[in-house]
Amino acid sequence: MMMKRCPLIFDNVLSDKATCRSDEWYDTALDLRNAVIKNGLYGTGPVILVLKI
Repeated sequence: MMMKRCPLIFDNVLSDKATCRSDEWYDTALDLRNAVIKNGLYGTGPVILVLKI
């Protein structure tokens, strides 16, 4: 089987940017999840977390 190397592309991505302490990241992620559900969207896609320390 031939493997093809190509960039990873996501369409229709929802994102959120927040500044918090490293032990409070879960609260920020939960807020994003609740906003998705509150607006009638389906939260079935992947979640990508970027943590800058």
